[in-house]
Amino acid sequence: MEMQIIAVILALIVVLLAILIFKIWSDLNKLKTRIIASENNLIRISDSFFGISTGAVGQGEHIAKVEKDIDQIRSRLETIAMNEQQSAGHSQAIRMAKRGATSEDIAETCGLTRVEADLVIRLHSAEE
Repeated sequence: MEMQIIAVILALIVVLLAILIFKIWSDLNKLKTRIIASENNLIRISDSFFGISTGAVGQGEHIAKVEKDIDQIRSRLETIAMNEQQSAGHSQAIRMAKRGATSEDIAETCGLTRVEADLVIRLHSAEE
């Protein structure tokens, strides 16, 4: 009878161990599935980060180009403004020369050199 009790106890222990092993094996499979999902998420996040950082670099290059273009436009506008001012001064000098102003008056009023004022007088004083 003692042998039967020991056999039953051993059978229960074997059944309990089998249940415990099955539970551990099931938990390991669940962990394996979670690890694979986490690895896939990490790959997606890494790809997204790479895309974002690549886009940021591209945006930085684009901004640098736009700033360079703006600087060129500013420079052109300044040149145009200077040319318009000079043109306005020359137009006024021509009008003054046609009215008989002296080269000193033209040079002082229009911001021209004396030589430029003399040239304006020679070219335009006889036009009328």
